Parts: sequence; structure tokens; C-alpha cells
Amino acid sequence: MMVFALIFTMAACTDGKDTETETETTTSYVRENKTKVAVYSGITSLGVSKLVRDRDYAYESSMYTDLGEIESLLKNGGTDIAAVPVEFAAKIYNDTKGGVKIISINNLGALYLVSDDTDIKSLADIGDKTVYASGKGTAFEHILNFIFEKNSIKPRIEYVATDAELATLAIEGKADLCILPEPIATKVVFENREMKRVVDFAAEWKAASGSGLAQTVIVARTEYIEKNPEYINTFLSQNEISVNFLVDNTDTGANLLHKDNYFSSVDLARACLPNCKLYFIKGDEMKPLVQSVCDALPAEMTGGTVNADGICFVQ
Repeated sequence: MMVFALIFTMAACTDGKDTETETETTTSYVRENKTKVAVYSGITSLGVSKLVRDRDYAYESSMYTDLGEIESLLKNGGTDIAAVPVEFAAKIYNDTKGGVKIISINNLGALYLVSDDTDIKSLADIGDKTVYASGKGTAFEHILNFIFEKNSIKPRIEYVATDAELATLAIEGKADLCILPEPIATKVVFENREMKRVVDFAAEWKAASGSGLAQTVIVARTEYIEKNPEYINTFLSQNEISVNFLVDNTDTGANLLHKDNYFSSVDLARACLPNCKLYFIKGDEMKPLVQSVCDALPAEMTGGTVNADGICFVQ
């Protein structure tokens, strides 16, 4: 009878709860001074979404739409860790003379050609057609130029101001060839069923460069790494759990992302996740990926020459 009573009590305590979260929140990771995490909105934020959701006892997280704000925080010590685009990480690294380091890669290039033209089935089919894109002056522009040059393709690229503007044109049928990052690509395909993904630019980058397309990374201030190695190790372990959870649990992950306002609907989140190219990469494996992208970018974008041996934190 005592055994049955114990089983019943345990079942009652766990019913309807996330047992993983319940267990983890009772660990010794509770901190008086929480690690501050700045997260750039969009796909950059997804890799740490579960981490900051489940572990607010250890992390104080804030979302930003302006990289300038994150830059200020990293430079003045207002944040300890940040999720940012790789080219931004390179520039801050050079501007601060090594004051930040890349500790992990969370994404390998979620960039697609979306079209309602049934004659476009590959990169070669683009030819000299007009292609609409956003992100002029960003890493995307140089990545695209690199891919097109390697494939001897010279399309006419018409840049619009923002992803949102381009998405509206595509949804309304006013732009038949669009280069879009996630999650905007899914939004377009979701709302205009004539539009399909026809080219995966991450795959084209790998074919052209021989390396994966490092798009979003996690950085930490070098001083914080040196003073708090155990916190960095813990963060990396939890970052890996967070990324792998979304990769392995699309339905549950979509529900959580919608609940936490990352996506406007569960269906949109569910459709988007498999196309986000989420990965967790750390250590020496990061170096060729970071180097490949930085070498393709102009020095003014990265703040100068980037040496992957210096910018990548390896335990």
C-alpha cells in the first residue's frame, strides 16, 4: 500500500508539467547575479529560445531589433553573451581588439530563392532575370555575389528596403523571384501557395566555397569567459540542448515558439523550423565556417582581417 501511495503521489506531482524543466530548475545553477544575454530578433534568436525560456533562474535575456544597441552593450559590459550575425561578431571582435569571442554557431544559412515561376528549378535557370532581395549592404549581398560569380550567373538584383516589404510584394504576386531568409521565406510560401522554395543558397554556398554557411553565432565578452569559465561551459551545454530540442521536436517546439511570441501561429512555426538550418557547433569545428564567410566579406564590414584562430573560443 505504501508503494502504491508513493507512485500515486509522484504521478500527481508531475501531471501536466514539463518534468525536464522541473528537474533542471532545482539544480545549482541558480545565481544571485544572472548572466545577461542580448538576442538579436529573427532566426538569430531561435537557438537560445528554449534556454532563456526554461532557465530564467540563471539568465537575464533581452531581445533587440537594433544591432547598434547590442554593440553598445558588448562594448560597455552591459551584456555578457549575445546572439548575433557572424559578420557583426567579426566587426565587434576587431573593434574591441579581441574583446569578444565566438563561442558557438547556431545556424548554417537559411536563405532561399522563392518563386512562382515553374520554369525556375535551379540556380542556372535564373540567368539574367530580375531577382528581388533585401539586405543590401549586409553580408547577404556579398554572399549572393560570391555564389553568382562562382556559377557565372549575372541576374539583375533589385534591392528593396526591408524583408517585410519584400514579403508583401511576394505575397501579393508583385515579385516572382525573391531571395528571402527564414522565417520570412516560410511566411511568403505560407500565404501565397503559388510561391515555392526553388534554390537553397546555403547548399549553393557550400558547393561554391567548400564550407558551410555560418549565419548566426553566439558571442561572449572575453573578460567574462576568462572570469567565468564554468558559466560558459554551462551555457554551451544548455545552448546545445536548446538547439537540438527544436531540431528533434518540431511540433512541441513550434507550440513553445508561438507561445513565446517568436511566431504569429503554431502552423507557421511548424512549417518554418525544418528550413531554419539550426545547428550547434563549437570548438575547432567553427573555425573553417567562420573563416570562409569572413573571407568573402569586405574589410569594412568585418572591421579588418579576421583570423578564425583568434575569434573562435576553443576550450
